Order: sequence, then C-alpha cells, then structure tokens
Amino acid sequence: YGGQISQLDMVMMSILILSVIAYIMYALVAVVERKLNNRC
Repeated sequence: YGGQISQLDMVMMSILILSVIAYIMYALVAVVERKLNNRC
C-alpha cells in the first residue's frame, strides 16, 4: 500500500513538472513572437 502511495506521488510530481515545463515553453514562444512582431 505504501508503495502505491509513493508511485502516485511520483506521477503527480511528473505531471506538475511537465505542466511547469509546458508553461515555460509557452511563455518563451510568446516572448519570441512579440519580439518578431515588433521587428516587422
């Protein structure tokens, strides 16, 4: 039972990390697009 809980913790942590990475990538893309739009 304890092993299942730790496995769930790992899954939750991986989902959290993936969402944070996705948010950072989205923010970077938004910044790059803004710079490209300003240059045009």
